[in-house]
Amino acid sequence: MAPSSPTPSFDTPDPADLARIRPPRRGRRWAIGLGVLALVAVGTTVALWPSDDDVAWQTGEVTEGALSLHVTAVGQLEPLDVVEVGSDLTGRLATVPVAKNQRVAAGDVLATLDPEPFAHAVDRARSQVDAARASLAQARAELEDATATRDRTARLVERGVMSTSEADAATLDAKVRAAAVQTASATLRQAEATLADAVKDLADTEIRAPIAGVVIQRYVDPGQTVVSSMATTVLFEVASDLSSLEVEVGVDEADVARVVAGQHATFTVSAFADRVFEATVLTVDLAPDPDATVVTYDATLRVDNAEGLLRPGMTATAEIEVQALDDVVQVPTLALGYRPSRDPFGGDKASGTRVYVLRDGEAVAVPVTPLGSDGTRSAVAPSGDVLLAAGDRVVLGGGR
Repeated sequence: MAPSSPTPSFDTPDPADLARIRPPRRGRRWAIGLGVLALVAVGTTVALWPSDDDVAWQTGEVTEGALSLHVTAVGQLEPLDVVEVGSDLTGRLATVPVAKNQRVAAGDVLATLDPEPFAHAVDRARSQVDAARASLAQARAELEDATATRDRTARLVERGVMSTSEADAATLDAKVRAAAVQTASATLRQAEATLADAVKDLADTEIRAPIAGVVIQRYVDPGQTVVSSMATTVLFEVASDLSSLEVEVGVDEADVARVVAGQHATFTVSAFADRVFEATVLTVDLAPDPDATVVTYDATLRVDNAEGLLRPGMTATAEIEVQALDDVVQVPTLALGYRPSRDPFGGDKASGTRVYVLRDGEAVAVPVTPLGSDGTRSAVAPSGDVLLAAGDRVVLGGGR
């Protein structure tokens, strides 16, 4: 038989030990609780949330000064005027004395067609004019004779020598002769018009520059045959003087209300990445660009190209100055989007736009009214009791 487990014994506590055990006092417990509440209340008043020594803030500096607001748009450089030069004649090109990129003056010969067929056309037209003039002279002589016969017959009828029917026949013949004169006159005018056209065509065999500028495209070579159909065949493109150019940029519909003629602009091109060029807004279209996939409005900028660095077709990224703010408080734009993880406002948008400025190591919320931004920095106006001053540090990130 297994031995039984010993029965635990409980000693009676010594009265002296019981006397040494003192229950906690209720008054001190309440005092500790009130002290904690007081500390919380004081902490809420002094700062938005408690800080730790190891909090790493990312900050930016508050500055004061002028800020320019810009609208960004992209487009291409183009000459002020581009004229397509062609010919509405059909013929073989005899000479093409100009080359691409060559400067020309107004009236300079760009190309010539073989003039021989057109000179023959002029000779034929002159022969037709001579024949028409002879026919008109003959018709006038016959009219003069018919008119005299009619008048003589009328006098003889009055004397009773000739009959009335003979007088009527003489009158009719005079009218026919008069009509023949009109026909001969019309034929002469038609022949003269044909001659004028032939002379013009002969002159147009010399294709001349309509404006002074630069030949930016040459599509033909000597010996080629120009075939004219319903439309004029384009042989050259001549651009006006490239000392001034235009940039046609597409302005987004969200920005177009702020872009007006006369505003200053700058732009850059890839060929001169370290160079900023000046421009001026000339016009802003009222209708959107029908070929764009998004709604944009074309704005035309005038560019001074006196140095000749810029070329038609270059892609330009333009910054149009739409507003200039003077003596404004500026913060990094990132500061407007920063919100701490323990934001006392709970991220509530109803609390308004705000930035957080460091004061004695704590991030303090400052309500502000945005005035505008250039993308990197934003102009703001403090709208609460806490002010911003140049040199203050606003929170961009970090914290908790």
